[in-house]
Amino acid sequence: MLQRNSSTAREQFVTAVQTVKANWAVHPMALHAVKGGVPSALVGDQKIFSLLERLASDPRMQPIWIFLSPYSTELRERFVSIVVWSAVEARATPAARSRIRGMIRDIAKARSALKALRELGSKPIVISGTLELFVADYTKTLQGIEYVLFHSERVHRADLVERGLPRKDRGVTTARAAFMRRMVFWIKELFGKPRYEDVATLANVIFDIGDDPATAESARAATRKSGL
Repeated sequence: MLQRNSSTAREQFVTAVQTVKANWAVHPMALHAVKGGVPSALVGDQKIFSLLERLASDPRMQPIWIFLSPYSTELRERFVSIVVWSAVEARATPAARSRIRGMIRDIAKARSALKALRELGSKPIVISGTLELFVADYTKTLQGIEYVLFHSERVHRADLVERGLPRKDRGVTTARAAFMRRMVFWIKELFGKPRYEDVATLANVIFDIGDDPATAESARAATRKSGL
């Protein structure tokens, strides 16, 4: 009976995988990923299809197939989509960190330029007058730009914290931790509990680090800074 249940559960999961695979090219998550700055190579068909095949064939997935079996087809498809999306986002962690920190550096440059403009505004550096004289609402305009830059920097720094983007990249270990943070959140949203053991299983199937497998405890630890 257990073998039959396991076989049925896998067939149900494979069907969900095939549906996601068939629609991946126009999947909202794939389109959003590229627009959001995720390297297109990470959402290419072959990368995604390989990941989906592992989810549908790796025997370590059996407890998850069985757990999902009583749920609706729609929920299984959503689960598969979320796993894929979380893996893509996690692998893009170094690119995301670099992009956000680059914006913070550019904001610092812009604020330095604003400081110079404020200091030079009343000095006669232009023909027959000053910048304040020739530019309408000069001081107010600079204040508006400073306001935008100040709040943009706060948002970017908060993004680094909320997305759990570390100061240093430790390769696949960093990506795996980012994946586990996302999956703990989503599994809790879908099923009411974080199911750390299942999160660790997914992490081991997707990010196979032979000598350092993920565990329920490492999945739990990955979420502590995020307060999940």
